[in-house]
Amino acid sequence: MSNDGMSPKIMESRLAEFVDRDSEMTRFRNMLETDDKPIMVVWGEGGIGKTSLLARMLHECSQRKQRRSEVYWNDSNPPDYMAVMRKVRDDVGVEYFALFTDLINYYTNPGYKPIEINLNLQGEVHVGAGLHNQGGTIGDIKGVVIDNMIVVPRADMEVPEAERRDKLTRRFIEGLKLAVTNEPLVIFFDAVEK
Repeated sequence: MSNDGMSPKIMESRLAEFVDRDSEMTRFRNMLETDDKPIMVVWGEGGIGKTSLLARMLHECSQRKQRRSEVYWNDSNPPDYMAVMRKVRDDVGVEYFALFTDLINYYTNPGYKPIEINLNLQGEVHVGAGLHNQGGTIGDIKGVVIDNMIVVPRADMEVPEAERRDKLTRRFIEGLKLAVTNEPLVIFFDAVEK
């Protein structure tokens, strides 16, 4: 499976089926090149080529090395709001969403305590001696996330679902703002009507 949820054979088939959607692709390409933050909705009856258009858009993003996230609904495993936000977080980069992940863990794990790291280093410390590093600096810590992946709210905490959802969404949006500060992002939702 490719990271867009389609096997390579299905993706190749969808790209080959692409017919009469040049105007939609032109608008999509123009959207990728603008500094605006537009929303494009593709909808219609079954069988008119929405999935083929989605495959073409994903392919366009790949060709441009455009950051993206894809969220797919299906009848056997529909995601809830936390699953959707976790999927986007994992696709975009967990390093932007530390506060969001921390709050998920707090709301779902009774034994969870917010992570506090205190380092008191004395004397010589040789971490990563002889380590070869590409794209960073020795000593950097990047992208560490511990998400318990629990979805059932804590029984010992009487925070209403609506309040939990509101706070999680706010922290998620804060992380998303950080993620798109210097580089645009495309998020695809397929079968969102479900």
